[in-house]
Amino acid sequence: MNRDLIQNWAELHWKSTKPEITEGVLGCNIVPENADVQSVTLTRVEPKGKFSIHTDDYNHVFLFLQGKGEGQLGEDSYDIRPGMIVRVPAGHPHGYGNTGDSNLVLLTINYSEI
Repeated sequence: MNRDLIQNWAELHWKSTKPEITEGVLGCNIVPENADVQSVTLTRVEPKGKFSIHTDDYNHVFLFLQGKGEGQLGEDSYDIRPGMIVRVPAGHPHGYGNTGDSNLVLLTINYSEI
C-alpha cells in the first residue's frame, strides 16, 4: 500500500496552528502544497483549547467531525456538534473552543473568491 495516498489521521504530522491566537490547536494540511486551493487542514483542538476571535482576509468552511464546543461568528455564538458546517466570510470575526473532555476535530478549508 502506498502510505502517501492512504493514512489514518493519527499518523499525520501535527503542528501548532497560529500559536499567537490559539491554545491547544494543532493542524495538518492534507492537500498537497501545489494544489489549486489555499489550504485544507485537518484541525485538532485539545480539551479546553481554543482559537481566539479574529479575522482573516480569506474565507473559511469548517466541517466539524467529532467532539463538542462553542463557536463565535460575528455577534452570534453557536454550539458545535459533529456534522455541522460553518461558512465564514473573509473579514468576519470568528473563533471556537473545545468544551468537551476529548479532542474537537474539524476540517478547515481556506479559500479566496475568484
